[in-house]
Amino acid sequence: MNVQGVNVHPEGLPSGRFVVVTTGNLPEAWFLVSHLLERGREVAVLNAYGRPLRNQVTVLRRLRRDHGLGYVVGLLAARIFRSRYQAPEHVPFPEIDAETIARMHATVPVHETDDLHDRRALAFLRSMEPDYILVAGAPVLRRELYTIPRFGALNRHPGISPLYRGSDCPIWTLAAGDFDHVGYTIHRVSSRVDGGEVLLQRRVQLVPGEDFGQAMARITRAGSEGFAEVIDAIIDGHVLPGIEQEKIGQHYPPAPLGVIRRAHDRYLDAVKHRRPAAT
Repeated sequence: MNVQGVNVHPEGLPSGRFVVVTTGNLPEAWFLVSHLLERGREVAVLNAYGRPLRNQVTVLRRLRRDHGLGYVVGLLAARIFRSRYQAPEHVPFPEIDAETIARMHATVPVHETDDLHDRRALAFLRSMEPDYILVAGAPVLRRELYTIPRFGALNRHPGISPLYRGSDCPIWTLAAGDFDHVGYTIHRVSSRVDGGEVLLQRRVQLVPGEDFGQAMARITRAGSEGFAEVIDAIIDGHVLPGIEQEKIGQHYPPAPLGVIRRAHDRYLDAVKHRRPAAT
């Protein structure tokens, strides 16, 4: 990787404007909104409330073409049975509940849409005149969206790029038994999915005694806290490492049930034999 120091705002970004782009009003998006409000920054939200049925069908057809009918069956099964492995009580952001989201929703500009790239969504983004877009659980963005802000768009990817790119990377990483590459990457959005310049990357250690759902929640929260660190560094004018990603690794689709089950079983076996980290 080519590494060099990047200080886009040597005097900080005292009046920065941010737009958080998400789907389904995800708590991880409102975690960032809460952080930016605490920092006294202007923030807005562009939220996709769901894909139209025709788009969902198109996606399933593409996944069937690329990965086969068995994969699609496993993916649909995962939507039904995933809670067996990731219990709903294990949440990454317990402080970001429905009431908290509703309160912030009434405080900041929000545009709801079923298509992040439609004319009105793009017009909303331009009207906000953002310095940065922060991606928090959104589908792949097209160039006409992520080039709107003055300084670009940033994404929190729950995987170690470029080795693990795409969807459900903690699941795929654990399913492969690659426990040393569980972690997250904060990177610039580019034309290559999860392949833009890296600003922060960290491994997340497995913890003996922690169940699978707790581990998934902790990994998710760690990535968002790392995202907040990058935002603070930008606001405060600190130097960030600019790391150009190599063209290696693999792009992963959403995990089917069999992969989730394998990740769960390998995780439990790993933490059973792993000693607690020294403190």
